[in-house]
Amino acid sequence: DAHWHWDEYISMAEIYPQQLACFTLLADGRVQGLILLELKHENERGEQDIHALRISTAPWNRLPNKQFKYAGSLLLATAVKFSFERGCEGRLWLESLPGAEGFYLHLGMIKLSERSPEEELVQFKFDTKEAVSFLHNMKEGFLE
Repeated sequence: DAHWHWDEYISMAEIYPQQLACFTLLADGRVQGLILLELKHENERGEQDIHALRISTAPWNRLPNKQFKYAGSLLLATAVKFSFERGCEGRLWLESLPGAEGFYLHLGMIKLSERSPEEELVQFKFDTKEAVSFLHNMKEGFLE
């Protein structure tokens, strides 16, 4: 994901605000992470949810030089809150790059049995119950 063109994702969300939303995490005057969301998506039960098309922490904010903790968690929390605001009850799903699967499991996301059709990536989701639990854990852990 270090090769992703973040400026293009931001521009796409500005051009297509009915379909996409993009959030960035800023610290020390630099973007430390980005999440690009598809707003009009239905899950397997026909419910509206949010699809995280891209989520990444900045290549310069990764081990062994990591300066800021929780960038990925904060971006996911923003997406879950946005899902609630849009009436999707916290539902969010994404495809995981191979090295990030443990991260999503640690946050309490549900691992889906089917892989994404295009890229064969493992899929994860938050249903409402898991989304509420995740936000509670974030608040208790370090957001206050």
